[in-house]
Amino acid sequence: MLPLTTKILGPADFALFSVANAISALLTTIAQLGSGFILAQRFATSHGDERRRLISTIFFQNLAVSALCALLILTMWPVVRGHWSVAGGITVEMMGLMMVAMIASSLYTLIGTLAIFGHAAGYFSLMTIVKATVSVAVVLLALFVFHLEVLSLFLGQFAAGLFELIASASILLPFLAWRYDRKVAHDCVVLGGWNSVAQLTMQGRQLLERSVLSTAVGLNDLGLFVHAQQYQNYAMLGVRPIQQAVTPIMLEEAGEPVAEFGRTGRVNRVLFAALTMLALTFAFLGNEFIHIMTNGKFDAAAPYAALLIAALLLQSAGRPQFGRLMAEGRGRYLSAANIAAVAGAAALLVTLAPYFGLAAAVAAIYLQYVLFRAAIELDALRSGRLPFQDWPGVVGIALVGAAAAAVEIWHPDLLIRGTLLLAGLILTAAFNRSVIYDMIGQVRTLWCSLRGRATAVTMPANRYRQYEGREP
Repeated sequence: MLPLTTKILGPADFALFSVANAISALLTTIAQLGSGFILAQRFATSHGDERRRLISTIFFQNLAVSALCALLILTMWPVVRGHWSVAGGITVEMMGLMMVAMIASSLYTLIGTLAIFGHAAGYFSLMTIVKATVSVAVVLLALFVFHLEVLSLFLGQFAAGLFELIASASILLPFLAWRYDRKVAHDCVVLGGWNSVAQLTMQGRQLLERSVLSTAVGLNDLGLFVHAQQYQNYAMLGVRPIQQAVTPIMLEEAGEPVAEFGRTGRVNRVLFAALTMLALTFAFLGNEFIHIMTNGKFDAAAPYAALLIAALLLQSAGRPQFGRLMAEGRGRYLSAANIAAVAGAAALLVTLAPYFGLAAAVAAIYLQYVLFRAAIELDALRSGRLPFQDWPGVVGIALVGAAAAAVEIWHPDLLIRGTLLLAGLILTAAFNRSVIYDMIGQVRTLWCSLRGRATAVTMPANRYRQYEGREP
């Protein structure tokens, strides 16, 4: 959708949409009130009437709180627009469309948890694909047929919200009963409270970031920064499933008498190498890629995209320490550390943004990850020193920072940048040669395994009997 929408829309349009989206995300977090934590904890162990009470209570609570938040925002929005410069371009109609999507999103997040624990993940994935398709179709129709400009983005969000309501109803109806359990509601607030506050703080930081940058550098530069963050989010789509998949292994290794975190480290090294190579590519060639993708309107976002992708190296750091705290049930401390890190980053952003603009926003994101990494390191030391597996990430950040600075200062031509990128990739591969050897070994093992299976399948039955009982 990006190359098509940027034919008409520019950075300022996407900046306005991102502000409304940040408000919606903040309200969605408020509406959930820790319900995701309670649902994930109790769904598998509850049955029958108990399960219906659990889901019905969370459903009605989410619906009521999200509807109340939407009503308050729409009532106050005419006043807010007059006193908040960045909100001036967001009409009441636009915010109304976003609030419908917000209510739907609070319920859709609920059915996502239900689908995973209720063995309907495939159906939920299909609904997500269809929802995205519907949203894209509505945006393009509104933009190119009805010429509604930035309103098209809000209509796409609204269409996605309507589809989310339909999908939510199809999964929730079998579980719903007209019952409200006060104990479940109480537990959502009390037991899931710390997690909710941490999520709320992070969403609040994003909204503060949008507001501060719009005042300090204007909507156009804010749009560039929001665009750069999209590439960080795309990279995170690859990082998050890998981290989730390795979590059981990380927790298992955390419980060992001598915690070496060998298998966790192998996965981390692969992530560090891949993220470094991706960030280097954006540092040297991001300008050309973004120029093609956005019709030349967002070229200046390239160095910020490279630095934000490299920031994921910090976000992925300290997995042994994080695993130890999770294994010890230190969830409340992790939430408090997140809140403190976000507060520190927000203070830095507010202080430096008027002087350094988007560079201050990048620095604030790095500071947030550094503070959280330091917090988990300090607490994990209580139970003994754990292996430090972050050196590849430190080297990667240094390489990407040097590359982005060199391109911005000297503006080398495409041939020189391509040569430097090749040298950077070779240097990264050399530093992570153990990862390369490990991956080659894994591929060879898989290939030999597949060849062995193919031989077993095609081998005549009388010859196969000679191999029965042997190691493949």
